[in-house]
Amino acid sequence: MNTRTLLLLLILSPLLAWNQSRAVQLTCRVSGCSGPLKLFRFTGLQFEELQSARVEGEHTYRFELEPSAEPDFYYVGPASDQAAPVLLGPEAELELEGNCRSMRRATVKGSALNTGYRILRDKINRFKSEYNRNAQLLRGAPEGEQREELLARIKALDEAQLAYLDSLEKADPFFAGIMSLNTYLSYEHNKGGHANGLVYFANEFFTHADFDAPGMARSPWLFESFRNYTKTLAAYKFPDAQMQRVVGIFLNRVPDEGLARRLAMGGVLTALKETNHPSYTAFAEQYIQHFREEDPRAAAALEKEVKQMQALHMGGQAPDFTQKTPEGEALSLSDLRGQVVLLDFWASWCGPCRRENPHVKKLYERYKSEGFTVLGVSLDKNRDRWLAAIEKDGLDWHHVSDLRGWSNTVARQYGVRSIPHTFLLDREGKIIGAKLRGAALEKKLEELFGTP
Repeated sequence: MNTRTLLLLLILSPLLAWNQSRAVQLTCRVSGCSGPLKLFRFTGLQFEELQSARVEGEHTYRFELEPSAEPDFYYVGPASDQAAPVLLGPEAELELEGNCRSMRRATVKGSALNTGYRILRDKINRFKSEYNRNAQLLRGAPEGEQREELLARIKALDEAQLAYLDSLEKADPFFAGIMSLNTYLSYEHNKGGHANGLVYFANEFFTHADFDAPGMARSPWLFESFRNYTKTLAAYKFPDAQMQRVVGIFLNRVPDEGLARRLAMGGVLTALKETNHPSYTAFAEQYIQHFREEDPRAAAALEKEVKQMQALHMGGQAPDFTQKTPEGEALSLSDLRGQVVLLDFWASWCGPCRRENPHVKKLYERYKSEGFTVLGVSLDKNRDRWLAAIEKDGLDWHHVSDLRGWSNTVARQYGVRSIPHTFLLDREGKIIGAKLRGAALEKKLEELFGTP
């Protein structure tokens, strides 16, 4: 055994003695908590609360779990979105220190397992950072010595990743499984018969992934890997049919045991929702069908969301809503039934929105006598700025807002993730156009009302 392998065994392998009859004790010394400290597990689309800590003294809390020979990921914090990740399982006692107001910076002490995980995570981040830096330089490098040097560095990174993965497989299969999900070799040296880098990425991203590795059935790295994979494809406008095909191929490789498939599908759905990709509905329906009994709460939430999204398709009935006008009065979308309505999501701070306003104003003046109106939904937080923009731009139509910025309930209801964003509704409130601006909006209104 060489020195490097021995070091990995000493640092990374949680081969610690533990007593099957003794519970795992996680002592948390955490300040700044106004309520109970809780233990969570991530299931792919939500966090499951497992238990509240027992208070042992001032700023001291304790969790007890059944011991396990296999490490498992947990999260500790006052709430699921304010929680620190921690690996629990084979070690009998360990401590976590932190502050409830910044739990993500909490540290785990007395744990070779968590120390080894931190080393692994740092190594993965360095591999990715180094590759991205060299790849960016390569894109702008001319043919010659500099380019050859960059290619050599990238090749060395490929070899280093494979060597590190091999050493982990010998030292600790649990950590090797995590590394396998993060081992992606460069297109420059491994392109094979792939036409371009995107096609290579789509087909080779999971080449080294070991979905059967120990601990993979509950690993949140499945979520992260599938989220990153899917989000990259969506960023390059990967077509709907192709997205469903390639992502489906890799999802089918994930064992349907434990939380593995749910975690992977959760990553896919999160990425598709973040990028507003048309494949979201198809994958959401798969999740509902596959996990309705196992995960009824998430399935019910997805079902409601799918119905809402289907309503936003062409010909669908625009969901009704009510928000406050600048005068503080409640105005509902259904109050405008009988008119052709341009539902316009905008904000005072949105430059493209403000530049579009004169064109919308011109069309409003042209067609308002024909039954055309505009309902502006503002994503502002500051009421004074909202009202000042309305006055300055001369927007003499209907306006509403809940002054919650991007958390505006109507914007969320309509899946708005960028502005300006519009929906055109007919006199019955059905959607007949979306994202219409400039000449496209003018042409559509001419079709509806004729040329004045």
